[in-house]
Amino acid sequence: YLFSFIKLLLVPALVTFCLSLFSLPVPDMLLGITVFMIAMPIGSVPIMLAAEYGIDGTTCSRGVLITTLLSVLTIPAISFLFQMLFTK
Repeated sequence: YLFSFIKLLLVPALVTFCLSLFSLPVPDMLLGITVFMIAMPIGSVPIMLAAEYGIDGTTCSRGVLITTLLSVLTIPAISFLFQMLFTK
């Protein structure tokens, strides 16, 4: 769960905060896309890599499941944070 917390909440929140510190000449939509790409759950690539290298993919499968389920809650939270910092 610690990895999921870091991946889904901490890193996107830090990126959003860091982007808000700088006045970048980039449209807010592009900044939003960047933040949301970072906030997405992990994909199935780690499972395929585990299978490719002969490693048990059970832990990777659990990670994919947990981050996907938790993203239902964390993506709206990151969206709210982004709107608070970037709406004019």
